[in-house]
Amino acid sequence: MTGVPPTGASGSAGGPPTQTGSGAMPSGSGQPGGGGGGGGGGGSSSKANGDNFLRGGLPADSNGIVEMTTLYPGFYTGRTVHIHTMIHQNITYHTNGTIISASGSLRHIGQIFFDEALNAEVLAQEAYSGTGQSRTYNADDGILEQANTGGFSAFADVERLGDSLEDGLLAYITIGIDSGAEYNITTNNYWDPNFSASSTIAE
Repeated sequence: MTGVPPTGASGSAGGPPTQTGSGAMPSGSGQPGGGGGGGGGGGSSSKANGDNFLRGGLPADSNGIVEMTTLYPGFYTGRTVHIHTMIHQNITYHTNGTIISASGSLRHIGQIFFDEALNAEVLAQEAYSGTGQSRTYNADDGILEQANTGGFSAFADVERLGDSLEDGLLAYITIGIDSGAEYNITTNNYWDPNFSASSTIAE
């Protein structure tokens, strides 16, 4: 990966986040919405590359609302379609204006999921074909099962913005957090203005 880590970053760029502390893997009995704190957290395998693609952080407004424009997520072997989420309080910023990944107090780690019928419709599009990955369905995903326990829902509500998928989708979810929860991650991820599609992380 090219580029120089911004001030305050250390270690190798783009390394996978890891969790520490007694709250490292939150259980499904925590916060409502967004998986009730539903697990997965930093337990994923190392990133394949250091690209900025579909990674980032956004501050909430005074009502606690975050809005973003993104793509419908794909999938990888062993997991159904999902989006990872973390919620921090009192974030700080790099000198390049981006959020420091491990800054502030980490109050929630979770994942957001989508209805299987919608997954099937989206994944039938050409952009999602030929990935070389094996499809895992919602019913077979253990992390989704954990996230949906205790009466909580990790599923986003989705509205169509027109007659076809090309018109777009609007997804929304309410994620309640325990303001006293404390989780810890270690990550050196940062936004790199010189990333390229071929950039990779050295092992």
